[in-house]
Amino acid sequence: MVIDMKRIHIDNSYGYQSLAESVVLQAVKDYTNSYRAVLRDPGNKEAAKMMQECEDFIESRWFRMLCN
Repeated sequence: MVIDMKRIHIDNSYGYQSLAESVVLQAVKDYTNSYRAVLRDPGNKEAAKMMQECEDFIESRWFRMLCN
């Protein structure tokens, strides 16, 4: 059996939307975990750095694109 690939339409929009949601959710989880770590130990530079990276991402153009 031969399949004509030109006639098959694959809708990847669900996959892209799912990926975008996963990226945003992971940023929220990372921020929450690092925020709690900083609350427990205000001198935790690694957690503070992660918080800053998450904040930068949330304020970024890429984040706005992922969230429409």
